[in-house]
Amino acid sequence: MKNLLRWVVLAMCSASTLAFAQANVGIVNQINGDVKYQGAKDAAPHKLQAFAQLRHGDKITVPAGAEIKISYFAGNRQETWKGAANFVATTEGGELLKGNKPEVAKLPGMVSQKLARVPELMGTSRIGGIVVRSLSAATDKGQREKEVSEAMAAYESMRSKSGESDITPELFIISVLLDNEMYADVKWVADEISKRQPNNTEYRQFASWALSQQKLHNQ
Repeated sequence: MKNLLRWVVLAMCSASTLAFAQANVGIVNQINGDVKYQGAKDAAPHKLQAFAQLRHGDKITVPAGAEIKISYFAGNRQETWKGAANFVATTEGGELLKGNKPEVAKLPGMVSQKLARVPELMGTSRIGGIVVRSLSAATDKGQREKEVSEAMAAYESMRSKSGESDITPELFIISVLLDNEMYADVKWVADEISKRQPNNTEYRQFASWALSQQKLHNQ
């Protein structure tokens, strides 16, 4: 009986460890250059793309001249890594292995959760789907207006502190607008994304898709 109990405990611990190791910990919201990542089960590194979600234990390689900005889902932490640098993504942030340390910024409380929605939105755009409504879309008008008002204040604060090419504030506020079905307000944000990242295919696709949602719901 004791051996059986021990086996059950070990199995539960192993499952918990595996789930933790596979958990998504952050999103790549800006990337410049040939940045690569290697997951725990990957035989070789892969090119990292914008909007990718990082898992706990992913090893990231940022070569000289490259840059990556990551927003973590826990702790409202944002890191900007400039090469050359090697680090491991964890639930608490990047763990430096070699090279330059990151620049760390604190995001407003609701930002990380909304940024986590971007890969889902991008996924539906690639298969021609529609926005999957979040719980915020089902709340009453007063609550939705309050959320959007607080989000706009957070956006303005982030925008004043962000670089010209950093579209983290725009990705955040457009997620809030779409979640709250405020399609009429999408265009100015999509225009900002296109203006700030005119040569980035993923960002242009996201902006175009957001505009298509506005047109769809204005019909």
